[in-house]
Amino acid sequence: MRRPRPPPCTPPVQRRTRQQTFGSRALSNPGPTSRRRGAGLAAGRETQPARAGDTSRQVPLRLCLGRRFNLRPRHRGEKRVGLYSEHIFPRLMESGLKGDVHRRYRRRVLSRAQGNVLEVGFGTGLNLECYPMSVRRVTGIDPAAVLERRVRARVARAPFPVERVIHDAADRLPFPDGHFDTVTSTWTLCSIERLRDALVELRRALKPSGEFLFLEHGRNDKGWVSRIQDTLNPVQNLVACGCNINRKIDVEIEDGGFRIVDLDRFTMPGVPRALGSVYLGVARPRTTDG
Repeated sequence: MRRPRPPPCTPPVQRRTRQQTFGSRALSNPGPTSRRRGAGLAAGRETQPARAGDTSRQVPLRLCLGRRFNLRPRHRGEKRVGLYSEHIFPRLMESGLKGDVHRRYRRRVLSRAQGNVLEVGFGTGLNLECYPMSVRRVTGIDPAAVLERRVRARVARAPFPVERVIHDAADRLPFPDGHFDTVTSTWTLCSIERLRDALVELRRALKPSGEFLFLEHGRNDKGWVSRIQDTLNPVQNLVACGCNINRKIDVEIEDGGFRIVDLDRFTMPGVPRALGSVYLGVARPRTTDG
């Protein structure tokens, strides 16, 4: 008498067998990913290998500063910017710099501007209303385009032609030698990473008879204030998108090939000395004969 054959496994049983085998294999022989992310396996979730460049587990501080939200540059030569540096910080910066006190200082330093002007650190165009009638044209350079709607509105109200170029000031500028009558910079030199290279380029683009008008905050002459600045500078650099409060602006400008002909040093009213030590002055390209 023949013994009956056992019935074949049904597809559902086979599927359950494969799932159980996969599960037991994954738990008994964890790979590098399983060891790193054991919590996902313990909760019954299938974990995926980390992708190259994955930033989903970056610390909250980097998320806050925009490193997580890198955006593709829209213009050639434009630096990548994040949510904080493109949207949040420019609004904070504009709010702090468009007050009456800052406007008065900008008008004072820009009153000497004339002819064809190159403005480094154009930003949202706050300086446009401060230029005198002797200015014929303004070309602004920035490493990234931010708050473009506000920029377009201010450019439309300007009484002279305005061109905006997205370019790193420390790289070779797309202008011939001696192209501009005036170069201006207000609260920008503190944030240029390769400041010496940028100043050399600005001097090259400026006419030998032209003037560099600058308004900047920097290192205080008092020892105890400068020590506070050195202590706070790493934090300032982080939260203010590269701003440095301990640079000797006059020394940097002269090392960049300029000769300072007028300089006023003071502390802005209502601002701590560590942040409000101001350099306001005029420089000219240094010639070979001194």
